Amino acid sequence: MPSEWVKQWGYELDREPVRPGIYRLKDGGYLLRAKLTERRTGKEHQKMKVLRDATLPVAEKARAAWLVEAREAIETPKLVMPRFDAFAASLFEKKVQTEKIRSAAGRRKWEEILRLHLFPAFGSLLVDDVTHDDVERWLLGYAADIKADELSPRTANTRLGILKVIFGAASAKFGFKDPTAGIEAYDTTLHPTYTPEEPNSLTVDELPRFLHAMMRLAPQHYALTLLGFVTGLRPSTLFPLLIADDVLWEKREVWIRRSHTYGQEVMQTTKTGHGYPIGLPEEVMRCLRWHIDTHIGEGRANKSGLVFPSDLGTIRLVESLAKPFVKAAAAAGIKKSITPRAMRRTFQDVTRAANVESVVKRSISGHATEEMEGWYSTVAPDEQRVGLAKVIDLMDRRAQVANLPSPLLLTGR
Repeated sequence: MPSEWVKQWGYELDREPVRPGIYRLKDGGYLLRAKLTERRTGKEHQKMKVLRDATLPVAEKARAAWLVEAREAIETPKLVMPRFDAFAASLFEKKVQTEKIRSAAGRRKWEEILRLHLFPAFGSLLVDDVTHDDVERWLLGYAADIKADELSPRTANTRLGILKVIFGAASAKFGFKDPTAGIEAYDTTLHPTYTPEEPNSLTVDELPRFLHAMMRLAPQHYALTLLGFVTGLRPSTLFPLLIADDVLWEKREVWIRRSHTYGQEVMQTTKTGHGYPIGLPEEVMRCLRWHIDTHIGEGRANKSGLVFPSDLGTIRLVESLAKPFVKAAAAAGIKKSITPRAMRRTFQDVTRAANVESVVKRSISGHATEEMEGWYSTVAPDEQRVGLAKVIDLMDRRAQVANLPSPLLLTGR
């Protein structure tokens, strides 16, 4: 049967296929054609391939193999490699939306590290174009500043940690080798945050002197400071405490439910992910009552409902405690640097000196160490109260030795 040539799909070919999906081309060879339906979406795809200098039997065999390849191609989504900055930004957004990054402080840390450090170094590159050597050179760029004590190795390691998270996600999604694999963080042993000379904590003998100075110099901060030293709670946990919701006067308990993160944003959970009560001795409850009656007036601060509001009735920032802590330490004759973080560090030492059981201590401060002991233990508020009463008694005894009034003298004790 003579061929009837037609112009179709950009080729001159026989009107009718010589075999299903195989058309003879006028200028020689065959056109392979197939309509394939994508199972996942139902979308129809038309595929074509030209074979030159092929016989019909060869074309038939080639079409069978080609159909397998064509189907695999439409069923396997094509992955387009994104630039590093685009992928990192989308990963950051996803972590925020899924609350893997929940706090304003966490969002701020990611945003600053991406914008100031990772985007300038890798932002314009495709994620699979970044090499192990690229990452090593970038990290090595911090070495001089670390050696000159102009940059903490922990800061560089934090930036590396976020980079590892990004490339861990990218390599898992796109199937390339993680360029951060095997990259070692900077050694921090020669750059300790705290030293025996500067431990940022108070001894049992220094604590009553410090509290007495705080009461004398900044009485508006005294109750917060006392509560911080007695419980080991971070300022970020104390600042969001609400009078009506969190202070249970009759039960002599304070509930820990929220955490201040950054600015005026409060995370509606704790850093450990759960709220819990702390049973307090009567002396501490009396100090809280004194603070509320004495230092929260009828203005904006009172309307906030906060136990420790700023003068404007907003969440107090940790920076507001920095100068009072410096002044109180100086007035108490303490030469080492003392910051609000000292409350949490001192708590560990004074509770140990007061022989408070470790499981009770962790139930108060929220430290998530020795998890199995805590898992199989239930600490009641009464047990916490007894443990903290030991701390109060210890402070009183040390104050008497130093010829100072009790640190709780304003509670009417």
